This record gives sequence, structure tokens and C-alpha cells, in this order.
Amino acid sequence: MFDFSKIEDFDSHINQSIPNYSSLFAIFKSIAEHYAQPYSHVVDLGCSTGSFLHQLNKNKDTHYHGIDVVDFKNRKKGFQFHKGDVYDHLMSISSKICLLYTSDAADDMQCVDLGGRRI
Repeated sequence: MFDFSKIEDFDSHINQSIPNYSSLFAIFKSIAEHYAQPYSHVVDLGCSTGSFLHQLNKNKDTHYHGIDVVDFKNRKKGFQFHKGDVYDHLMSISSKICLLYTSDAADDMQCVDLGGRRI
């Protein structure tokens, strides 16, 4: 497993490590802001520091969640953080989720298993 404690500025590390990260960030920010509805949930899988959720223009009555196995010491504010398994936390959200994306799964050409449904 990657040792996150050796990275001083994880957001800069990600920005430099993933090709076209700033473009991807802007695209998904635009999508999340456009489709977020009152009483829906915006979920960032593998949210790390929470930079993505932190920078979203928030809608009133929309719920923002970040899920990660690591609790970063410099985590941003403005969303509910859940430490642990993605599946467990997604099953606890009772409303609709319109978009799920995790760059780790996409970068590794793998799928994320959500209870028999792979994305």
C-alpha cells in the first residue's frame, strides 16, 4: 500500500502525477455542480484530502460525502468524511447518486465492485 505519510502536499503530488488532472478536475467539477439536486448526494470515492468536494460550489440541501481508507491530516472542510470501505458507506446513503468516479480504478484499468454492479 502507498505510504501517504511521505507526501508533504498530496494535492500537488496528484496534480503532477496524473496526466491532464486539472482538465479532468474541471470537467467533473462542472458535471457535479450541474447535476447535484436538492436532497441528492455527491460522493467522491477515494477523496484523499477532499480537495474536489471542497472546491465545488455547493447547492443548498445537497449532501456532500468523501470516502477514503486514509484519514489525511490536512483534509479540507465542506463535506462529510467517511473513513473505510466504499461499499459500506454507499449502502448507507438512502438517496440517489447520479455519478460515481474514482481515478484510481480508471487509471489502473480496473473496476470498482459495488455489490455485484461494476463501474
